[in-house]
Amino acid sequence: METRSNNDKPTRLDESLPKILSSDEVTAYFQSMPVATPEWDYAELPRRYWTHSGVPQLHVEGLRRIAEPDDADERAAKWWRALIAVGKALDSNGIVALLGNRGCGKTQIASKIIQDNCLRRRVPSIYRRLGDVYGDIRAAYNIRGLSEASILDRLARYGLLVLDECHERAGSDFEARTLARLIDSRYTVMKPTLLISNEMPDAFTESMGPSVADRLRENGKVIVCRWTSFREPQDSVIGMIE
Repeated sequence: METRSNNDKPTRLDESLPKILSSDEVTAYFQSMPVATPEWDYAELPRRYWTHSGVPQLHVEGLRRIAEPDDADERAAKWWRALIAVGKALDSNGIVALLGNRGCGKTQIASKIIQDNCLRRRVPSIYRRLGDVYGDIRAAYNIRGLSEASILDRLARYGLLVLDECHERAGSDFEARTLARLIDSRYTVMKPTLLISNEMPDAFTESMGPSVADRLRENGKVIVCRWTSFREPQDSVIGMIE
């Protein structure tokens, strides 16, 4: 696993973070994040942020099953270290790419960060699959009162935007232009964006297009998850019928 700094030099995540993270260290990390101070009491707002964050129910349930750092095996410990690396990178208000093979917990990392943003930091955050964003824009052409601009403007306003399954793209000019416009709109107001893909760094930067790749090099970080999948084989097949 590695990160990439602004000077584009790869840094081994193993060298930049401690080998073992205790519960106290993880708690200290989250408590060190700046917390919004409300001018009035709006206790229901964090819950509403979380309810409308778009995090899939599967991953909401998965948050309840995450092993504590003290009880984590080697693979889960790497997951915790990646979580903290992503969180710190997002605090720089740039673009973060979280890459790795299927099943290594990338979406679960994003879900945990969104949960903390909504419930503790009171920062409205949203999870979307990139393909669904494209679908919404195409559908808006046939709906009165909706437009590509209005959809992108709404996404640009969230404190954190997570775009998952960025590898599921057709590579059309429409997709490249739309993604570049969305990334630029958030870049100019210094709001962090997390891009998640099953691709490796070279394939990812090529598929994202020159505009997004340039923003990533200028003010972004790439974190690669290299451990094996958390998805254990299912015992659903009990026999073969011929």
